[in-house]
Amino acid sequence: MVKGKYWLVLLAVMLAFMAGIALGRGSLLLGHTVLQGSGGGVSTGEISLSRPQVDGPEHARLNLNTATAAQLQELPGVGETLAKNILSLRQRLGGFTAVSQLLEADGLGQGIYDKIKNLVYIAEN
Repeated sequence: MVKGKYWLVLLAVMLAFMAGIALGRGSLLLGHTVLQGSGGGVSTGEISLSRPQVDGPEHARLNLNTATAAQLQELPGVGETLAKNILSLRQRLGGFTAVSQLLEADGLGQGIYDKIKNLVYIAEN
């Protein structure tokens, strides 16, 4: 049995890790020992809970060919007007074939594009 203040720290770390797993965000690194839930993205030498790395459509990325205006507005820098412009562009193009086509949307500059390009993907609608 762990004695002293250390048991509180251990309990807190275990609870934080379990909460992360329950929320689908669990990854924990203790020094060089990695305990990982259903996510990724951990750095060495620290205790960290992190959101999953975005590396595929199955990891909460947004399909530009099926996204609604409300979903687009959840992206950083995308408001109601820009979301409507993205949807108009999608309709004009008959669907996106490349994420870089977002740059053709009125009001979407390089800065916003750089913020969202890794948060979206293209799949047939």
